[in-house]
Amino acid sequence: MDAGEFMQQVEVLELVEVEPDNYLWQPVKTLWAKMEHQTARAIFTINSVMQRSIKFTIWALPELTLHHALLFPDGNTHYYLADINKDTPGIYVLTALIVVPITCIAERTKTIKGDHNRPNTVNLPPVVFPGVLTEKYIRQTQEEPMSYTEARYILVTPKVITLRVGELVYIIGKPYEIVVFHGLDPYRNEYEILGRSDN
Repeated sequence: MDAGEFMQQVEVLELVEVEPDNYLWQPVKTLWAKMEHQTARAIFTINSVMQRSIKFTIWALPELTLHHALLFPDGNTHYYLADINKDTPGIYVLTALIVVPITCIAERTKTIKGDHNRPNTVNLPPVVFPGVLTEKYIRQTQEEPMSYTEARYILVTPKVITLRVGELVYIIGKPYEIVVFHGLDPYRNEYEILGRSDN
């Protein structure tokens, strides 16, 4: 591998809890990389559509894991890492997916025992985090005398973000209910979220 091919600078991002329950991606290192656009799309989540992908070739960086992300120096293009290939000594080949992280605010609650052992719901501080939204489906339903549109999305979060089914997540000011949790991926969580709007 010719060092002259490593012409693109990218930043390695790490998720940081900047305040209690407030998470942000923050740069921890800058790398030189060879960047190649891929014609095929890659699987971001098995529950939604495929995403555009990029291949980055970098010098080996042992501390890099799929918990990290990459950022283009323009500050606008964010990449989720999907694979790190270490087959070539001294070289890592990264498969990265082009995504658009958005700020999410999750309302959390806890049930405690109140007077006479009756359950009481207590509001907890909200958790603020970057998530990636991908579309699953949209359905329109007609119920006399009105109709509504139901949209189901997949919300992908860093693994440290744990939410419960039934909780609300606000995305660009709109509430979505968490209806299904997919947590088998060791590096990220996936939540199916449901939003409804009247037509």
